[in-house]
Amino acid sequence: MQSTCNDRGCSRRGAVAGVESARHGSPFVPQLEVGVLGPVEVRIDGVRIEVRGALAAAALAHLALHVGDPVPASRLAAALWGDAAPPSVRTTLPAHLSRLRSRAVGTALVHTAGGYVLDIDPAHVDAHRVARDHREAAAVRDRDPTAALRLLDGCLAQWRGQPLAGLDDIPVVPSHRVRLEALRTAIRTDRADVLVGLGRGGEVVEDLRDLAGAHPLDERVQELRLRAMYAAGRRDDALQAFRALDHHLRAERGVDPGRRLRDLQQAMLRGDLDPTGGPLVAARREVTTAAPSATSDGLRRPPRRAGGPGRCGEPAGARHRGGGVGDGPDPARARARGRGRGRAAGDGGAVACRARRPGRRRSRPPGGRRRGRGGHR
Repeated sequence: MQSTCNDRGCSRRGAVAGVESARHGSPFVPQLEVGVLGPVEVRIDGVRIEVRGALAAAALAHLALHVGDPVPASRLAAALWGDAAPPSVRTTLPAHLSRLRSRAVGTALVHTAGGYVLDIDPAHVDAHRVARDHREAAAVRDRDPTAALRLLDGCLAQWRGQPLAGLDDIPVVPSHRVRLEALRTAIRTDRADVLVGLGRGGEVVEDLRDLAGAHPLDERVQELRLRAMYAAGRRDDALQAFRALDHHLRAERGVDPGRRLRDLQQAMLRGDLDPTGGPLVAARREVTTAAPSATSDGLRRPPRRAGGPGRCGEPAGARHRGGGVGDGPDPARARARGRGRGRAAGDGGAVACRARRPGRRRSRPPGGRRRGRGGHR
């Protein structure tokens, strides 16, 4: 008599068994997918598999963001526990990963001489898939902005909430979130850029208002917001927004708006501004999702935009360290580097524009000449 099983547990066991059989030569190859752009989740051929336990979910997310690359056990333990690793970590970590393998990912989780590897196609991890589509949108934007817009909309649709939701107590999670949120900010900004270029700036005024509030020093976002408001027939509101930005930068930050923003204000005052504006930057910013390697789908580190003294010019999200979302510094090393510095370690997307105080000069000894070493003139 043939038995049937319709409950979730049976579906999970069958899906994981499919992964195991595929690894041992079965012609049936199920598709394993991992999601980190929200609560960590696993799907095998569309069947959602529950990942039980915060440590198991965090380990899976960390390996997924380094997909295809070995992560040494010591680094994985530091990512999960930081300085609070249990004395029995050498046995505790393999036990957690063994349960993760048996309950969720099967033999896609491999232990090699170099460390633990999640051996799946990078396109089956949502963060890497989004990064790939973001790159493709940047590549086609100038010749086919409508296609670029479809790709960017598809990227944003894959966010299911806060990245790595429910894992606030895991030491490595904040740094991953900073990079994933920087990726999302870059996608939202590029989407607004495309819509403004298509003459549809009015559709993104509210989104750009939120971005501009979160990143007051990102000139590209501020310029897009002003252009979008102008395109929507809100010239007076755009000029008022510029005055408010100018006051905030001068009073709170001690910097002036950059030349592009000041030129934009003058064009709005004259009434001859082209709201579409064309591409706002020659080289678009890229946000990575994994360390570059032969098997990962990572992006290059984003270039820094030059901003001179007293000018606001560094793009939001550009200050995070490392080549991408998945290759942040080892938590223990990051803490060591952060000690004694004025800037807290791991502060992610913080942006600073430093202005020189007028009239402030370095003190000199009497006579106007600096003393050399040992006090000799």
